[in-house]
Amino acid sequence: MLGSTLLPTLLHAVLGLTTVVLSHPEKLQKYISYLLHQGGEGYAPAGRLGQLLLSVVCASVVTLMGLMMYLIVQFDHGWLLKHLIDIFEGFAQIIGAVSIAV
Repeated sequence: MLGSTLLPTLLHAVLGLTTVVLSHPEKLQKYISYLLHQGGEGYAPAGRLGQLLLSVVCASVVTLMGLMMYLIVQFDHGWLLKHLIDIFEGFAQIIGAVSIAV
């Protein structure tokens, strides 16, 4: 159940957070887009810099999500994570992905 519900949701959270980080500082979004476009036009150094910046943003978001999960587990002693897994288990039971053991 953990692999079928919780992990995809965490992946979606990472993608959503990456989208937010790339879309809200509009100057960052336009700058990365400009650099990638310049790389497509044949100016390789700008394209590589755009790829590097995009990679840094994505790696930062993944690191931030991992750090948040670590802090939740480390300092919350699993209370929040247990309730989160219980919510996902309930959702999995509702959609029929997991049967209820009697």
